Parts: sequence; C-alpha cells; structure tokens
Amino acid sequence: MSSYELADLGQSAFGNSLSAYGIFLSLVTAYLATAYLVGKKLTGAQVSLLTALFVIVASLVGFSVAAYTNAGTEMIIRAFPESRGGLLGPRLWLTPLVMMVNVFTVTMCLKFMWDIRHPKTSNPG
Repeated sequence: MSSYELADLGQSAFGNSLSAYGIFLSLVTAYLATAYLVGKKLTGAQVSLLTALFVIVASLVGFSVAAYTNAGTEMIIRAFPESRGGLLGPRLWLTPLVMMVNVFTVTMCLKFMWDIRHPKTSNPG
C-alpha cells in the first residue's frame, strides 16, 4: 500500500473517530439532562435501566472512538514514519488518552446521577 493510501485511510479513521465522539457526547448530554431534569422522580428500576443502557452504549461508542483513533494513528505512522518526531505528528499515547477521557466522562456522569438522587443534607448552625 502506498503512503498516500495509508494517509488517506488514516485520515478517514480520524474522521470516523470524530463522528463517533459526537455520538458519545450526545449520549452524555442526554444522560446528564435526564439526570438533572427528572433524576429525583425516577424509580429505582428506571434509573437502573437508564444507567445500564447508558453505560453499555457509551462504552461501545467510546471503544469505537478509541479504535478509530488507534487505526488512524497507526496508518499515519506507517505512511509518514519520519513525522513521529514532529510537534504535530501522530502519537502512540493518543489512544490510551482517549480511553481515559471516555472512562472519566462516563464515571462523572454516573456520579452526577448519584448526587442528584442522593443529595447531601446540611445541618445549619
């Protein structure tokens, strides 16, 4: 495969990762909005179902984002091996960073729902 073809496939993979990340952010926004607007009113079963679906779908989409990022990085490195030292060249740490950000985001969403459903009571005085 030529450098051009590898670069083209790499950029396509990065484009797919950005599209999948948009879907991931839409899922996060929908979960947070639901938690904020009706989180206290939901039954335990409803919250369990909502949270299970959120975690499953967000995990699948988040994994897709990381997989596309990994594929893009690998193809660009193969296409332009000399670019690894450049400031804006592909980096192997990008995929683990994307995964960590996705896991952190889902964790914070779950904490937000928990905080909405279990508010802390303060004792004045």
